[in-house]
Amino acid sequence: MVARAPAAAAVVLLLVGVAALGVCAPAEEGEAAAVTSSAVPAAGAGAEAGAEYTPESVAEPVQTNEDPCLRAGGLCVLESECPPGQLAATRGLCPAQQERGVECCHGLSILERRCSARGGICRPKQKCGRSLWEETAEDCASDETCCVLVS
Repeated sequence: MVARAPAAAAVVLLLVGVAALGVCAPAEEGEAAAVTSSAVPAAGAGAEAGAEYTPESVAEPVQTNEDPCLRAGGLCVLESECPPGQLAATRGLCPAQQERGVECCHGLSILERRCSARGGICRPKQKCGRSLWEETAEDCASDETCCVLVS
């Protein structure tokens, strides 16, 4: 018969292991360790072997959608990233982030370049009708296009 450690002990060991990697803030006995945002590198940061993460390499805070904006059919984005004419008529629908310049927008951020975020998938150009190409996306291979999914 194999002796098994209680689940709580396994969680503590996991958290201790992750903390050793510098991802978690130290936890007091009896409380869970908290993941710190400074451990998350910016996109592309640290790609070089041996690169160290510094506060400058950490991505800016990501906007999260809030219920008032979602109920209005929008997404919480930085006001400066909302396409012209797409800003919600009612301001303050992203109240927890408004002081950072986040407002409700009825379009995607002008900086969003992922095909999947724009409602498509990368497909060979010959397998997607020209009218379905989403040309703003930049993450498809050179012989592919972002093909918008329709139902």
